[in-house]
Amino acid sequence: MTNTELATWLHDNYEGLAKAFQWETQESTRVPFEKLPIKNRTTMLALADRMNNTFLIIARQADVISWVAVSERMPEYDGKYLCFVRHQQECGNVGEYQKVIDCIMNIWVVQDGEQVTHWKHLGQPPCL
Repeated sequence: MTNTELATWLHDNYEGLAKAFQWETQESTRVPFEKLPIKNRTTMLALADRMNNTFLIIARQADVISWVAVSERMPEYDGKYLCFVRHQQECGNVGEYQKVIDCIMNIWVVQDGEQVTHWKHLGQPPCL
């Protein structure tokens, strides 16, 4: 959701909830989001930006906790990730294990025969 879409949604829902709490914006000042005075609109857009950034932080924290299938999405940024790996060995055996692997420009840096199936963020290192 873009900042404008979120700000519009907040504006519309604010107006809608006001009725549920038995008050309304004065009819003479009630306008759609696009027609709000520039300072009001700018404030709402700044709030939407903060909210979207907060949602992004929460989503990244969820990635630390849960595995993400490579088939669903790749990491947004280059870096090291904890990965679940399938390894097809020359003898035909298949091994499965976890290991830290670099992802650079949506490409996993793996050994021959390794296939990353899932990944998650490493999280913050401990404070020493």
